[in-house]
Amino acid sequence: MIAVLLRFPRQPVLSRCIRLTSLYAQRCTVPNTVNNAEPPTYNEVRIQMLSRHLQACLFGCEITRYDLAPQSVLNELEKHGIDVTRSQPERLPVSFSPPDLIGGDIEQHMQNISAQLVTPYLKLLDSFSGTIPPMPESWSTQSGWTRYSGDRIEGVRAPVDDIMVLDIEVLMEEGDLPTMAVVLTPNGWYSWVSPHLYSEKLSTNETLDSLIPMYDGEDTSRPKCVIGHFVSFDRARLLEEYYLQGTGTRFLDTLSFHVAVSGLTSTQRHLKTTASKHLFNNKLWQKYMSTHGETSNLNNVEERANVMGLQWISETSLNNLTDVYRLYCAKEPPQDKTARSVFESGTRQEVQTRFQELMRYCATDVSMTYEVFQKLLPLFKERFPHPATLYGMLEMGSMYLPINDSWSKFQENADRKFAENEQRQKHLLMQLADQALQHYSSPDTDPQNDPWLWDLDWSLPKIAKAKTEVDERLSKLPKWYRELIPKPIKENLDAGPALLTAQMRIAPKLLRLCWQGLPLHYDQELKWGVLIPGRAPQPYGDPRFYEETSVDCTAQANRLSVSDGENTGQTQDSTIVSESVNNVCNLTLRSRIPVSKETAAGRVEYSFPYGAYLSYWSAAMHRQFLSDLSDNPNGGFASAYRQRAVPDFRDDHLMDELQRSIQAMPLEPEERARLSATISAIRNLGTRSDDYGTNRQGSSEPVYEYIGEMQVRGSAFWLDPKRYESVKQAVLNKHPKSNRRQKNRRAVDTVNPVIPTCWFNHLPHDDGEGLPVGSPLSRSFQTHIAANRLHSASMEMLDLPRVNAQEMPNSPSEIHTAHLATELLRDRVHATFWQSYSKRIRNQMAVWLPTSILPADVRNNPNFNPSGHHGAILPQVIVAGTVSRRAVEPLWLTASNADRNRLGSEIKSMVQAPPGYCFVGADVDSQEMWIAALIGDASFGFQGATPYGWMTLEGNKADGTDLHTKIAQIMGITRNEAKVLNYARLYGSGYEFTKHLLTKFSNLTPEQAGLKANQLLRTTKGQRTGSHSRAWKKPGQDSTEQTNNASEPSARWQGGSESAVFNELEGIARSSEPCTPVLKAQMTRALNPKLVKEDTIPSSQL
Repeated sequence: MIAVLLRFPRQPVLSRCIRLTSLYAQRCTVPNTVNNAEPPTYNEVRIQMLSRHLQACLFGCEITRYDLAPQSVLNELEKHGIDVTRSQPERLPVSFSPPDLIGGDIEQHMQNISAQLVTPYLKLLDSFSGTIPPMPESWSTQSGWTRYSGDRIEGVRAPVDDIMVLDIEVLMEEGDLPTMAVVLTPNGWYSWVSPHLYSEKLSTNETLDSLIPMYDGEDTSRPKCVIGHFVSFDRARLLEEYYLQGTGTRFLDTLSFHVAVSGLTSTQRHLKTTASKHLFNNKLWQKYMSTHGETSNLNNVEERANVMGLQWISETSLNNLTDVYRLYCAKEPPQDKTARSVFESGTRQEVQTRFQELMRYCATDVSMTYEVFQKLLPLFKERFPHPATLYGMLEMGSMYLPINDSWSKFQENADRKFAENEQRQKHLLMQLADQALQHYSSPDTDPQNDPWLWDLDWSLPKIAKAKTEVDERLSKLPKWYRELIPKPIKENLDAGPALLTAQMRIAPKLLRLCWQGLPLHYDQELKWGVLIPGRAPQPYGDPRFYEETSVDCTAQANRLSVSDGENTGQTQDSTIVSESVNNVCNLTLRSRIPVSKETAAGRVEYSFPYGAYLSYWSAAMHRQFLSDLSDNPNGGFASAYRQRAVPDFRDDHLMDELQRSIQAMPLEPEERARLSATISAIRNLGTRSDDYGTNRQGSSEPVYEYIGEMQVRGSAFWLDPKRYESVKQAVLNKHPKSNRRQKNRRAVDTVNPVIPTCWFNHLPHDDGEGLPVGSPLSRSFQTHIAANRLHSASMEMLDLPRVNAQEMPNSPSEIHTAHLATELLRDRVHATFWQSYSKRIRNQMAVWLPTSILPADVRNNPNFNPSGHHGAILPQVIVAGTVSRRAVEPLWLTASNADRNRLGSEIKSMVQAPPGYCFVGADVDSQEMWIAALIGDASFGFQGATPYGWMTLEGNKADGTDLHTKIAQIMGITRNEAKVLNYARLYGSGYEFTKHLLTKFSNLTPEQAGLKANQLLRTTKGQRTGSHSRAWKKPGQDSTEQTNNASEPSARWQGGSESAVFNELEGIARSSEPCTPVLKAQMTRALNPKLVKEDTIPSSQL
């Protein structure tokens, strides 16, 4: 989406564009639909084409006849649910006479138009070459601009040249306004000094007296070109750029030029950084070393890079000016960045004292930028030959956001509501703390039976005799509550736990948070997660953990086996159940397990409420197992076990172990027998003894440690052919911290405290599985809260059967507690946007314009408010900030659309056109998808030949034939969520990111999301066949021809709706000189196939 503030620039070239646009609008107001209009024209797959008249005008030729599509194309479309013969409403073709093109067709027209637009600036850039004037030996302290021409020094209003290199320095401790600046032009040097540097008065952003003028007269339309490294930072300090009528100045960013020519991906940047520091023990380096079989001790960076196929290292650099200078100028920079610390944290007095040194520092940066520019410009023109590329970057560097009083009111209002929200959250948490204290102050209740509060310090203070009212009240307060009171005085005791915040570790415990039904648990080493019951404490029979029971479990199991068989329609063999549980019930685990926790004060002993925790676990097992059998015998866990990949004798043993562990749990006998019978029913569904084949030998291997992994992964465990390999290595190494780092293992050992009856499963982390989560109330969990995956347990437990009633927390205020917790979680979601973006919003440099410099058409407009304020923000954009040349900016290019449930998300609506002006929006709908579709279709020679192309060009939301609706139906998500998945896949995301998005979008476990991600990728991209071959050679082709021609991979995608698209995209990316089809723009040298191995970051190349 491109939104432009409609101003009236005075450049002749732009005026021509305005005239052409106006003519086009006049002629297109009423399309020509005369009676003798030509009939609709359809191509090979029934996609309506442009009218023949328009086709001739735009492309200089006509296609008068379309043949039928090949049957293979029709079969592929039909395979993906596309019927090209379906009836469709006939639409009359739009026919009109467009303005005359400047060229023979639309391609030549765009070439000529962009050339005309960029020519004034390209001439300026080409003229700036040769030897530069010598740098002044001494710099003037006079405020404003000073010109240095030979021995002559004079004050001027602004530089008179139209091409220059600029660098501005800002004393950050005193705000955003400039402190000093240096300019280099073909004719001399200029310096600028703030009028407030040597004065006691400080300026603010509300006035223009501290901004830097760049024009020496009132005419600001004259084309100028300013060169800088991250030049948008400098532009935000230039006076005329805030004028509403605009200027003729355009800005060339050497940082963006460098990223486009030699920029690095995030992974490459990490490798480059560690290589330059000789940190070759880094994990990424070790991975490359092992992949390429290199074990020798190579200390030279270039030597290691050559061995491991990372030759791009010598052709690239990081983005800072020092490294960029070193890369392109092939010599050491004339200075380092130590002087910059004065501007980052120094004072005006330091700048005054070191003025000459700091001016030289600024001027040397300008000189380095000039040398980099001289090297980069020819490289850029060679790699990006189309004039639209350069002009597009120049134009994007002139963004302008007009604001008014609404901007200030918006911030004030959001800050006030956020503060109220924070205070309300604090008050709610204090209420929950008081409720917990009140509930467990009763002698009939014990916090050691609470699955959340059991490991809080409930010890009372040792006060021999209460001398005051404060002492008496303190003597009744547990330690965890006392630590939330600022100071033990009466006023603070009356106020309650005022130090409590949502960021504290105790907050999720007071909220009684659950992850998909299981209470959250905090481990000192592993951080936040949930516990997975099923372990058997060793040694077996230890009286600390086990107790004898006389319950007849076998009889209970037999009765429930028959009962469940009737309910599910399955015939159960009660003998199987009886044999699997006999004698096991003689010993069961205690409902409270002794554990110890290492704290700063030493080891502390606790009792883990295993029985109470099992109440929640049992309910989750009911949902996972029993619902599969009663509601859908062919779905979920039971179906996965029946259809498991590579059946193995260990599968039977694992189910036996699960039954044994359940028999040892302190559950009610009926509940224990019910779960055991259900597992037997699932086993009967999946008995496939004849299929075990060569996996019979696996039956002797211990499978006990896989009980936790099976519970965590659910259906995904059984569908994994290597399910018994992921845990094996982790089991061999029993060191807890080593286990924590086993990425393939989901159920790991608890560390601190060690809970011998449970495994630990981490909460999901945005950066990958198994990483520690610092807070479940952080921003990344807001989507999980909104989807109810992370929720308060109290309300849910009201309707659950009490598995062991005497062990359950028995709070009379559960409903009220649940209401408070729900309200607090809702407030957290509401505040997440402002919490993340408020600092960036406050850091925007808003400059307010005096009424006197506003254009007359604004002041004379009836809607103009003389007492109001008008200003502007100039976004500090890196116009080519990524290797795909996508613009980067921390606020305006990342803020999402307005949502009433997210405080501050309406920020974009605060950019408002002044009276008499308006925004004009232009959007090419789904342009990336259209381009990708045309690239895929091009291999067949007509539009819509691939399923992806047909759905993009002809599919529509109304009848569910467009790509987003199709994917939404397949995945069971909303159309907007499907849109995110589709664009992410197109931009190179694979299995892990797709799985991450699905986990956020739907109420799926990571394992279930993984299965869905695999399904989606098989449906869309298809399956990879063959293997990559950089040395692919056509029959009869010699090595010379092979070197000069594009390498063609033997690996191809097949069977998916997008297979043809990705095959064509990969064909471009892996060609010897990859470039885009129309603009002929090449990718960064860091991804050049000549320098990058086949297995390095293919998604970035795509």
